[in-house]
Formats: sequence, structure tokens, C-alpha cells
Amino acid sequence: GSEALRLAQKMDAPLVATFHTKFYDDFYKVTKNEELAWLGTKYVVEFYRHCDQVWAVSRHAAHTLIGYGFKGEPLVVENGVDIHAPDDAMAQRMAGLLNIPPGVPVMLYAGQINWKKNLLLTLQAAAQLKRAGRAFVLVMAGQGPDTQEVKAKARELGIAEELRMPGHISNDQELFGLYRRADLFVFLSQYDTAGLVVREAATMGTPSLVARGSAPAECIRDGENGLVSDDNVASVVAA
Repeated sequence: GSEALRLAQKMDAPLVATFHTKFYDDFYKVTKNEELAWLGTKYVVEFYRHCDQVWAVSRHAAHTLIGYGFKGEPLVVENGVDIHAPDDAMAQRMAGLLNIPPGVPVMLYAGQINWKKNLLLTLQAAAQLKRAGRAFVLVMAGQGPDTQEVKAKARELGIAEELRMPGHISNDQELFGLYRRADLFVFLSQYDTAGLVVREAATMGTPSLVARGSAPAECIRDGENGLVSDDNVASVVAA
């Protein structure tokens, strides 16, 4: 950002910056200190103050930036995604690679394997579904600092057999094949300032379950193009 600002001034060109990160949350996770987290956040906001225009990826993101002390009016410019043609053969291939039995419902999460993504709620709801006698496979695709803890929690909750964790999927065709095989994309994150993966899943005809009041929920009309739940196990299980 600082380099872009230098070049914009040198070239007498307008500078447009995008905002899509909860900086305070990230700074606090590293420093464990509110004062330091706010200090870092103020430094970031100061950069945005020098931009000619700031684009926020959602209304949620715009409110977050204003909450950080930004005095301008961010322009909401939502994310778009590339359109992929549904590939049922690749969907079947991914099901085979992940040992997903035919006809078994698949719930999918794709993103960072990080507790801040509300993954504990997803695991707890899945465990409740299993206790209710519902058959399913839960796929958590991605990598992150909490991978081993997530696996351990799944064992503790008794859903290790239902869980598949293939790691980061860098091949787009394989990832979209997985979106296609899934029956429901479960993205309960309250941290994210947008929901790119929600839109990716939608291109494969797969609806998403999102948390009420979250940024990913902005594009979901409950019961029409997806599902919205409250931030608790009972509501998620019902959805």
C-alpha cells in the first residue's frame, strides 16, 4: 500500500484501495494486546485516508472500516467469481479420492483451517447430526494453523469417520468438482468480510449455510438461494 501511494503521487494518478481484512482481529491474535492491535489498525486506516477511493467488498466490510475510525465513505464493490461449467465426472472423481460413498450427503467447507472461521460450531453441529442418526460426510478443504486441533476435536466429538481433510486444493477443476459433489456448503464464519467461496459454490449449483448477520449472509436469501442460521448448534442443526 505504501509503495502504491508513492507511485500514485509520483505519477499524479488516482489511487484506489480495496478493504477486505479485519486487521484488528489479526493484530490482536498475534500480539494478545488491545493497545498494540489498535495501534496497528490506526496505521492501516491512515493509509486508506490517503487514497482517492476505497472499495469495500461488502457492507459488512465498509462498516468494519468505519468502525476503525475511517472518516470517508467506502464504495461497496462486491466480489465476482469466474464461471465454471459443472463437471459431474470430476465431482465423481473427487468423491472417489475422498472415499465418499454414493448417495451420502456431503457438507463442505473450504478455506483456512483456523478456529476464527467458526469451525468449532460446524464440528459441534455435525456431531449433533450424527447423534440424531443422520448419515453424512463433512469435508474441510484447506490448510491452516489449527489443522491438528480440528482433527483432534473431531475425534473427541466422535465424527472422525465422517470427516475428510484433503488439505489445500490448488487445482481449480478439482476444487469446483468438490463444490459440485457437495450438497451443502457450510460457511459459518463471522470473521470474513465477504464470501467468495459462497459464490464459487453457487456456480456449481450448491447452496450455502451461513451465519445470520455475517458478511457472507449478505448475498443469501434464506430458503431461496441458501440457508441462514443463528450462531448456535441447535439453529445450525435445524438448517
